[in-house]
Amino acid sequence: MDLTEGYPITSQNKHCILCSVYMNKKHLHLHHVSYFPENVVYTCKDCHGEIHRAFKRHKHLAPKKGDAEKFYGIAWNNNSLFMKRKKMNIVNDLSV
Repeated sequence: MDLTEGYPITSQNKHCILCSVYMNKKHLHLHHVSYFPENVVYTCKDCHGEIHRAFKRHKHLAPKKGDAEKFYGIAWNNNSLFMKRKKMNIVNDLSV
C-alpha cells in the first residue's frame, strides 16, 4: 500500500519538514499535524520518530489529543502501531 496515496507530492514537500533532507517518494513519511481538518506534512523516517518521541519539543507538529484515535477508530495502547497498520491493511515487518 502506498502511504502517500491521496496526498499530493510537490517539489516543495519532497523535503523533510524538520531536517530538510530531500527524499524520493519511497522514503517519504506522512505525519498528521491535525486530523480534523486533515493536515499532513512529509518527514524522513528518523525525524518522524523524533516528532512522536518528543511532542513537547515539537508542539507545532502535535495533533490534538484524542484525534488520532477518532481518525483511525482505535483505542490507544502499547499496541497502537500494530492496530493502526492492521486497520489500514498494511502487511509488512512491524519490528521497526
